[in-house]
Amino acid sequence: MVWNRISLFGNQVWGAQIGWNGNIARAPTPLVSSGNPGVPDVSSWADIDGQRISLVTCSVGPDAQRDILCSAVDTNGALRGQFNLNATSNGGAFQSLNQQAADVDSDGARFVVTYEQGAAPSDVRAAVIAFLPQNSSFRLDDSNLPIAVSSGDESGAYIAADFSGGGPGSPRFVAVATNSTTNQILAAEVLGHRSAGGFANRGPSCGLTLTATGVPALGSTVTFQVPNNGVSGITVGAPGTIFIFGCQCIQGVLGGTNFGPTYSMTIGTSPSLVGMVMSVQGWSQTGGSCWGVSRSQTIDMTIQ
Repeated sequence: MVWNRISLFGNQVWGAQIGWNGNIARAPTPLVSSGNPGVPDVSSWADIDGQRISLVTCSVGPDAQRDILCSAVDTNGALRGQFNLNATSNGGAFQSLNQQAADVDSDGARFVVTYEQGAAPSDVRAAVIAFLPQNSSFRLDDSNLPIAVSSGDESGAYIAADFSGGGPGSPRFVAVATNSTTNQILAAEVLGHRSAGGFANRGPSCGLTLTATGVPALGSTVTFQVPNNGVSGITVGAPGTIFIFGCQCIQGVLGGTNFGPTYSMTIGTSPSLVGMVMSVQGWSQTGGSCWGVSRSQTIDMTIQ
């Protein structure tokens, strides 16, 4: 839990860890002491490279030019790193924008932050943030996502993960905002991963089709499948192109490991995996057109 502590020495953000039995697991400690911090919030835990991390957000800076400060905290209550969302989303340059009233949650791998931006009328936007424990750094995987953007005045940014509590889960979030001009409550689904990447088909096939389901994002499960005719399977490995004499299809996987006609994998929660490309191709030894073998198209999977 986090809260504002106000004293003669100025505002601070403090945090403490409370166990399921209601006892204090980690004693209260100051997390942010400068910049007149306010309106703090804390996410559920994310399990990243064997470490459990939560993200604390708060508003800092002068009135009408507030920024969102993000602080990574581990299970020992130690502050692992901080970064300014406003500056980071603009390549490190200062923006004369008012960002405040942040809310944050985790899907077990990354964090999504919603916040109010601009003076009245304000908008509600979101950012996807990864924390890399190896060097205590942050990476902005998506930013400035419009949750509630109109000519009206939107505020009250809230975010909740479809899955919380650390470990592999679902990279989906629900964000809620209020439009005080139209007296509406607005809801949006946010995908807590990079927008770029996913599945891409490559090369022609020789009588076989490979299908892919799921989202290749951190903590998610993907499944590949070819028809099961008794002598078929799937090869998973590095991307490549090998032309086969007399065949219209290619071998699109270099090296690789063979599996049965259905293969599922759960992608790890390490942010270092984002951008990695794996290739998958199906095959069947049932008298196909390529020297007696049927080969599917190759699917290149880029982790988001």
